Amino acid sequence: MTRPVVRHDAVQVIVEIPGLGILLAYGNGYPQNGASGYAKGCLWINTNCTAINDGLFQNFGTVQSANWLAHSS
Repeated sequence: MTRPVVRHDAVQVIVEIPGLGILLAYGNGYPQNGASGYAKGCLWINTNCTAINDGLFQNFGTVQSANWLAHSS
């Protein structure tokens, strides 16, 4: 059974799984390296992208310390 995605405005989180972390988030700009709470593999959508390679980022770090890398087109 599927459920609708609930957006959490205050923290710009779209999907979060308790015990795993944030899986999908967005923001007006780039995510910060070293931030905690983002699951490994989490995707960040930059809602203010201005170049080909600055719209989507993925966390290759850990849930304790994110390491964001841009996805290329």
